[in-house]
Amino acid sequence: MPLAIPSPRRRWTLLLTLLAALSLAIQIACLLQLRDDPTITNPISDAKEYETLALNICRHAPAQHLPYFRPPLYPLFLATIMNACGLDIFPARIAQAGLGSLSCVLTALLGARLFSRRIGFTAGLLLALYGPFVFFNLRLFPLCLAIPAELLALLMIVPGNVESPGPGRWFTAGLFSGAAVLALPNMAVTLPVLLAAALFPVPHDNCAARPVRRAVLLLLGFALIILPVTARNLRLTGALVPVSANGGINLYIANNPDWRHTLSIRPGPDWEYLQKIPRRYGICSRAGADRWFYNAALSFMVAHPLEFIRGLITKASYLITARELPRTFDIYIHRDYAAILRILVWKTRFLAFPFGLAAPLAVLGMITARKRRNTYLINWYIAAYLASLVIFFPCARYRLPVIPLLLIYAAQAIFALLHRSRQSSRPLMAPLIALAVVFLIVNIPQQTPFDAFNARAEMHLLLGLRAVEAGDYARAESEYTHSLQCEPHFARAYNARGLLRLQHKDLPGAVRAFQSAVACRPNFAAAHLNLGSALLASGKTEAAASHFRTARTLQPFLAQAWDMEGIAAIAASHLWEALHLFFAAVQADRCRLESYDHILWILSTHPDQALHNRTVASHIAAQLRRLPGAASHPLTLDVLAAYLADIGEYRNAAALARRALMLADHGHYDPAWKRNLSRRLEIYLHGESFRNESLPPAQFDQPLQTDGPNPKDLSP
Repeated sequence: MPLAIPSPRRRWTLLLTLLAALSLAIQIACLLQLRDDPTITNPISDAKEYETLALNICRHAPAQHLPYFRPPLYPLFLATIMNACGLDIFPARIAQAGLGSLSCVLTALLGARLFSRRIGFTAGLLLALYGPFVFFNLRLFPLCLAIPAELLALLMIVPGNVESPGPGRWFTAGLFSGAAVLALPNMAVTLPVLLAAALFPVPHDNCAARPVRRAVLLLLGFALIILPVTARNLRLTGALVPVSANGGINLYIANNPDWRHTLSIRPGPDWEYLQKIPRRYGICSRAGADRWFYNAALSFMVAHPLEFIRGLITKASYLITARELPRTFDIYIHRDYAAILRILVWKTRFLAFPFGLAAPLAVLGMITARKRRNTYLINWYIAAYLASLVIFFPCARYRLPVIPLLLIYAAQAIFALLHRSRQSSRPLMAPLIALAVVFLIVNIPQQTPFDAFNARAEMHLLLGLRAVEAGDYARAESEYTHSLQCEPHFARAYNARGLLRLQHKDLPGAVRAFQSAVACRPNFAAAHLNLGSALLASGKTEAAASHFRTARTLQPFLAQAWDMEGIAAIAASHLWEALHLFFAAVQADRCRLESYDHILWILSTHPDQALHNRTVASHIAAQLRRLPGAASHPLTLDVLAAYLADIGEYRNAAALARRALMLADHGHYDPAWKRNLSRRLEIYLHGESFRNESLPPAQFDQPLQTDGPNPKDLSP
């Protein structure tokens, strides 16, 4: 009896099933091998933020009146799975492996639509074996959602050899494109490409007579996904933030006069200082800061066009380099935990695999397929997305969304070379020369700003900081030790160890750790600030003030350094100097509650009535009330209560003091401060003002309103 030969459709279905199974098996095996990777069980950096956002959703944390800082789709995806699995993060990684398998199948389908089934299957197989895709698809990043969403969008509208997309598929493409943007907002740059494909269809398209209808359906599907998020941001904040408020700072990082430095800034004190730049101009809201960064970056582009263009060229060279450039994760560190990754990702002096081979093949595939009209959309899509990376900043995981498309072209190049090798009339020399040229370009070793840190040392540092947050101080100390073993002169690790010592009231140990940090990196402002704090707590006021001055010299807008120097001045009985330092802190950061608190506390509670400048105090109090978080900060409410009592509003002062006590009961506040606040409440209830006898005497030569800053200057 003859064997039944399966139909082409059944063979294709079987191949796709095998591809999905292979991809899933590779990713599950990689995940199991990565079980010894400490960042799998304890996510760090961006991954930790996504985990925290998902946990807040699961625990029904109150919604903040802030726009999303991270795009919301991935945290919602994580929360859905974690909520169903007892807050366990491992099932989410299994689901991401499934999505990675889906991406391989979609790549095969798209390749089949563009070229042929054998090219499509080969492209899907290449993606299943593409090491960076396997690694980053398993991390807590939104790539696992963005890649299949974009592939589905393209699959809906890319015309095949016979079939062309109908109107309904353009609407569906808009839905998937919107979902991709909710995962990775910079993918919005590809929407104009999709829109152009709708308005200017290729010849022989059976829907070419209705381009406007197709464009409207595409935009309608896109808006249906995006507008609810935009409306939510607008309702809670009154600001127009289409998806998330992190685009501005990401654009600014790579487009400012000192962009080479800002590209290399790592998570920690320097990153926090960068984030607070808009606050020096009184911009306290997240949406306002986002706009400020956008405007600052655009101003740089307009004012320094040549430098901007040079930056684009330099970043383009980073983008095409074969090496997987790190951002928050260095794949070459984590491959040590998984044998599969060691096979699928590696680099030598002359080759970085796999991009070092995939990119030249993809370029050759584009050349050999240049006459195929149905590839135009893919070409422009790749160009638009890569342009967004050049404008922002390129690194390994950010270029992954176009890797499936490049692998389709790589598969096309492989079969084109095989076809030419069988035909003696078509020489291989020209395509091989083109392949060699591109190979040399992408594999040229080059130094980048992303190389300015020891990835392994930073990994252990971030794991230590996470352990501190969890209250596991022994593990934190162990991680800091590992970090310093990887990088003996790692200032940030010494700084973190000093903060841990400070938390345990080990002042001598903290001082030694901070001194080591300063010795390793003399321009580390945060280490000088922390060393000054430890010295001040040890009673070494003059030495502390010296380090506070160094910190504010290194970072002039580090308001905490001005504040702490003011506190040191009070400890040295220099009240007038302290007041001016507190005013300078306000000028450095107009959104910092503590700086206003210090000024208003002195002006309202000092025993010497000559210091009670009501004009300045009223302006400070008005500004303080308007700052975000003032109404829920117990220490600020305590200061405002003292101010109200000083101007005779004892009933309102008592009400604020009660609210401060109530809020303090739900937080970790000094018991001695709460006892003193209770005493102040009793004073207000008796219709009296509080006078702080511990403040140094008011010895000054000029009245505050003439020697201090103009109250109008304190307005944002």
